[in-house]
Amino acid sequence: MVMTDDQDSVSARDMPKMQALIAAQGVNFRNAIATTPLCGPSRATIFRGQYAHSHGVKSNEPPLGGYAFYRDSGLEGDSLPVWLKAAGYRNAFVGKYINGYRPGFAFVPPGWDDWLALTQPMSYRDFTFNENGLDFQAPAGVYQTEYLATRALEFLRRTEDKDDQPFFLMVSTYAPHNVARPAARFEAEFASRGGPRTAAFDEADVSDKPRHIRRIPRFDSATVNAIDHEYRNVLRAVLSVDDLIGQLVDALSAQGELDNTAIIFVSDNGLSTGAHRFTDKTAPYAESLDIPLYIRVPGGAKGVSLPHLVANLDLPATILDWARVPAPPILEGRSLAPLLAPGAPAIGNWRSSMLIEYWDDTNPATAQMPTYKGVRAEDDVHADVYVRYDTDEDEYYDFRKDPYQLDSSIAGNQERVGQLRQRLQELSACSGAACR
Repeated sequence: MVMTDDQDSVSARDMPKMQALIAAQGVNFRNAIATTPLCGPSRATIFRGQYAHSHGVKSNEPPLGGYAFYRDSGLEGDSLPVWLKAAGYRNAFVGKYINGYRPGFAFVPPGWDDWLALTQPMSYRDFTFNENGLDFQAPAGVYQTEYLATRALEFLRRTEDKDDQPFFLMVSTYAPHNVARPAARFEAEFASRGGPRTAAFDEADVSDKPRHIRRIPRFDSATVNAIDHEYRNVLRAVLSVDDLIGQLVDALSAQGELDNTAIIFVSDNGLSTGAHRFTDKTAPYAESLDIPLYIRVPGGAKGVSLPHLVANLDLPATILDWARVPAPPILEGRSLAPLLAPGAPAIGNWRSSMLIEYWDDTNPATAQMPTYKGVRAEDDVHADVYVRYDTDEDEYYDFRKDPYQLDSSIAGNQERVGQLRQRLQELSACSGAACR
């Protein structure tokens, strides 16, 4: 699994090696979402296979979350690497872990045989990391993504010593997290590009939006230039991730393991670069919720793009299914294995809705993004989203009529909104199989 940090789904189109080696050889899930569009909760979800309201990591830092909560609550000891290790897997982690992981931890988290985790605060160069319980400073001038690639390749070479043992390798890059810093060799790329310019960019009329969006001013030229500059660097930064993917695939091929290895490319959450005047993650808009998710699996479908509603929540169930490990009862996601086979089941035979949720611990009246819960739906008939904020405001968008979420239309869709409110009530406190 290669996971990026804060990567919007659009920028994945500019990763030629990923597109050739994973997308063209596997499946693109074009309706993949992060159920909580924030790094810490999403990462806990990817390790636990639960919604954030179930695992409890609701933010990046105390009191609502962070690494200390993930560790001290016992979640870390009952998670994907632990389940895989019990089934005989050799597991390696390389890169960014749960937010709040800092220097000073003289231990390796449960389930990992090889451990190299970036320690905060993070940077693209002159970074620090913990390797197998010891703190280190990166070699001077080394670019982080390239260093992570080197260390991941070292692990793959070591797997040849135990060729009959299955392995799980997770490479979690800091790229292209803001403020993105590309490798020197890519600094001149994408010189004429800027941020995505959909109809939602710097939206002129936000009178249908909740107060926290309405109070964001229109962009001036300096803001637009800054957005475009940052997005160019995002595209440049993901080229190093693209190279990393190419190197890993080449290594698997050289070792004769490519046809026996599933490969996942995903981001922990999306990112808005000016849609509805918002420039961050956390929003219940497509730019923040949508994540790139591409999976290549031996014997699976090739070059397929599916509309099925899937999420980061589904990755543990999928990996355990591949490993033939019985799914723990706490799992709230579904295995994507049936969708990866040639002739995937019709969308009508898949789930039609998922919960989205986010928590803020500031004053709701002044929060950049107040606490909310909502439902994202997708089936043969509907493609829509309903969100309810703690400020007693709500939004509804029908993606088939309004793909850029320009006009919240609750009044004209009372029956459908009523259905989604009922589904929200069912999902908002669900647990285990009831969430699936």
